Amino acid sequence: MVSYEEVESTGFLSDELIRDTFIDGFVSGLDDLFNIIETKITIDNSNAYRYDMQAMLQGHLIDLSLVSFDYKNGVMNFAMQTFTEDEVDYNTDFEKVLESIKFPEQTIVEDEIEITEYYFDGIDLVAEDFTITVTDHKVLHPGETGNEYGSEPVLAFWFDITVYDHVTNNEYNPNTAWLFSFEAIQDNNPNAINTIRIGSLPDSAHRESQRQTIKPGGTVSSSISYKLSNLKTPVTLIAYDSRILGEELGQFDYPVK
Repeated sequence: MVSYEEVESTGFLSDELIRDTFIDGFVSGLDDLFNIIETKITIDNSNAYRYDMQAMLQGHLIDLSLVSFDYKNGVMNFAMQTFTEDEVDYNTDFEKVLESIKFPEQTIVEDEIEITEYYFDGIDLVAEDFTITVTDHKVLHPGETGNEYGSEPVLAFWFDITVYDHVTNNEYNPNTAWLFSFEAIQDNNPNAINTIRIGSLPDSAHRESQRQTIKPGGTVSSSISYKLSNLKTPVTLIAYDSRILGEELGQFDYPVK
């Protein structure tokens, strides 16, 4: 995933406290984060920061790499997620991507930038590269279809993701795009934000499609679930332009009673 976000100050990532807050936001949606290593590197003779970590995602151990650097009036991010048990090693490919980054001399003409309204209204998330449409949601109790092996009730979402025709420089699969776009909270703790964790895949029909790369102009369906801490407090789904950057696009409450 490649993303860019404008910020109010130059040298944004040079502040260690800002970097710590930034990476905390990135990892907040992950399950069982095992370790995270920050390394200062160079991208085209400019300072950059690399974060390597491992986490659990839907019962799978995954490796995550994130490289961020200040660029013009914002922050540029390159991220890669792979399954640890995958027989193919993509680290060499990621290194080649990083080595290929060159900063152009020319600047983007402001008049040429198309300004679009991005939002989330509880059904549609309209983002820069894709639209996610929530087609259904329901509570699944332990033992019910979609939560056969869980010991806790979950709130399951079914959704379609459509990648825009012009998006040819980024690749998305349904569940990675969802996780980078949404955070789920049950506001039942007066002292802290209660971010709820990802549950098992609620629909076996999406076992393959959840990781399929979506073609430009294509639409793929998938599903995801969150473990509920109670059956009283609504789940608030908060949408972001990307889970790395954290600019909120909207939020919506889903009842669980």
